[in-house]
Amino acid sequence: MHWKHKILFAFFTALPGCSYLISERSKLDKAVSELEKIQQESDEIARSNALLITEIQAKEVAANTKLKEAELTKARAETEANRIKSLVQIEAEQAINDAAEIEGQAKKDAISIIEKAELEKQRLLGDARKTLDGTTREIAVIRSKAAHSIWNARRKARRRAEVMARELHEAIAYDTKQMQFKQAELEAELNQKQTEVEKVIASQLKEIQEKKNALENELAKKRAEVEAQIAQLWADFEQEKEAVEEAFANQLLAENEATLQQQLDQYNQEFIAKQKEYDAAIAAAEKQLKQQEKELRKQWEEKYNQWLIPHIQEFQQLKETLEDWKQKYYAAEEEIASLKDIELPDNPWRSLHTTRAVAVQQYLKSQGVFVNYYNSAIDKNGTFTLFFKPWQSGAKFKRSLEGTLPGMQSNFGLIQPPVFGEQVDCWFLEMAPAVDSLVNSVESAYKLESSFPASPAVLTVPQTVENTEVVRSLDYEQKVQFMMNLRPGTLPKPVTEEISENELTAADWLCNWRFTATRGEQANIRGINKLIEALYGIKPGRSTEVRDPVTRESLRQRVHRILKLLKIEDNRFD
Repeated sequence: MHWKHKILFAFFTALPGCSYLISERSKLDKAVSELEKIQQESDEIARSNALLITEIQAKEVAANTKLKEAELTKARAETEANRIKSLVQIEAEQAINDAAEIEGQAKKDAISIIEKAELEKQRLLGDARKTLDGTTREIAVIRSKAAHSIWNARRKARRRAEVMARELHEAIAYDTKQMQFKQAELEAELNQKQTEVEKVIASQLKEIQEKKNALENELAKKRAEVEAQIAQLWADFEQEKEAVEEAFANQLLAENEATLQQQLDQYNQEFIAKQKEYDAAIAAAEKQLKQQEKELRKQWEEKYNQWLIPHIQEFQQLKETLEDWKQKYYAAEEEIASLKDIELPDNPWRSLHTTRAVAVQQYLKSQGVFVNYYNSAIDKNGTFTLFFKPWQSGAKFKRSLEGTLPGMQSNFGLIQPPVFGEQVDCWFLEMAPAVDSLVNSVESAYKLESSFPASPAVLTVPQTVENTEVVRSLDYEQKVQFMMNLRPGTLPKPVTEEISENELTAADWLCNWRFTATRGEQANIRGINKLIEALYGIKPGRSTEVRDPVTRESLRQRVHRILKLLKIEDNRFD
């Protein structure tokens, strides 16, 4: 505190009534001292702020300096970038011009290469066609020779099999006769033994019946004797009773009534006891008779079983032996049938109708119907007729052949099931292929692979042609030519679960080739209902939605399956 303030403080404290002012003054001094401290702190803060401002200003100066340097660098960079951009633009224009020149030259080179490739392709196609024609001729010659060799080998094998079958059949016939003789002997011996057994059984039954009758007679005699004794005893008892009653009546006057009644009761009890004894004796005799009869029957059954069981075992052995011989005979017949093969045409590949005949015979053989070739023909309408001689005859063969007709209609693509009949020296089978309605001429129909698949025409390409594109082009050209000439008609309602080649071909033509083949007159089918009607000639309705019990699906499901096999997506259809 300043000295002046101290003097003033001392002065005021000396004055009376100034104590309050002094206390307030002390408070004021404290507040002043606090203000001084605050002032000092504010001065320190001001100094630190001044230092900070100085540093900030220095940093601002440095930042301004760096900013100016950066602006200068940026200006230089922009100048350099503009220069480089102009250079790059000039070089790009030059490169575009060079590329245009190179592209023009490349187009010229490509055109020349394409022309050369086209010429090379035509040359390769020509060479391939020439080689193909030569190879086809060679294959035809080789096939003819192979068919002739196969026919000779089959004829030799057939003759050898016939000889073996004849020898085996003779051996089996001899064994069969021996077996029949043995069977007749066994049956005669069995009948004789059975007769003897029946006679022995009859004699034993007769003896048992006689014994039974004797026992019954003896029992009847004993029963009659017992009944006579009972009757005599009863008569004696009645006489005794009458005598007793008479004696009782005579004594009734002399004796007491109670005593007489007691004696009468005693006699009645004695009579009842004797009657019970007689009944027990009769029951014991009947029981003994039944026991003897039961023992005799049991002894007879044991003797009969002891005699019969060995004969039954012998009969079972003979029966099993007979069954074994029958199985051997059936196995021998099956072996003979397996060794013997059907007779085919001499040269199946010489003509179209013999090829068809082989296909039909092989199909019938796969179905268990064996026929030998007699003759075959194809008329101008395309109807194929097979003349054959069956291995069997009669109603059984007719039923077997009738069972294969629906499958033949589907397998060979026929308008209707084949018709068969019997002639003087052979049978005949007429088949009208539905492919006649698919094409313009009978000759084209005969070339369809799907009609008779026995000998399909195979497109062979020589191995010297290494370009696969040539092979693909040849296959595609054949398919295009085939589809352009095809005019499919309605197919018969399917009768098998398997989809035929005719269905696939007709559906492919209707969906993909009709517009091109008709030169725009008819559009490709894009509706399932229209496709069903075009394929089978059936209007969509309930008949096309019901599941067929034979094919196990409806016509609509079958058409969807055909489209799936042809890899035609359903979203292409309405």
